[in-house]
Amino acid sequence: MKEQTILKIAFIISVVGIMLLYLFSDGLVIEETRLNESIENGNLLKIIGEVSYINLKNKFEEGRNKTYMIMTIEQTNTIAVYVDQALNISKGMKVEVIGKNEDGMIFSDEIRNI
Repeated sequence: MKEQTILKIAFIISVVGIMLLYLFSDGLVIEETRLNESIENGNLLKIIGEVSYINLKNKFEEGRNKTYMIMTIEQTNTIAVYVDQALNISKGMKVEVIGKNEDGMIFSDEIRNI
C-alpha cells in the first residue's frame, strides 16, 4: 500500500474512535447516592452533602511527612470520608465526593466544592 493510503485510513479510524469515545462518555455519569440507602462495599459512589467535621492529620511515611484528612459529610445521615491530601475545605461547605465505600468510610477519588 501507498503511504498516503495508510495515512488516510489511520486518520479516519482515529476520528471515528474519538467520536465513539465522546458518545460513550455520556453514559459514564455516576448517579448521586443518598446516605439513607444501603451502600455496598467497593462500589463507586457520588455523594453531595455538607461538611460537618474535619480532622487534619500528619503521618511520617517513607522518610517524609504525609498529610491527610478525615471529614464527615452530612445529608440525612453522616459518613466519614478519607482524603489523602489536605484540601481547602472548611466546616459548613457543600461538597461533592466521588469515591469507593470501604466498611462504612468513603475513600475519595475526587472532591469538588458546590
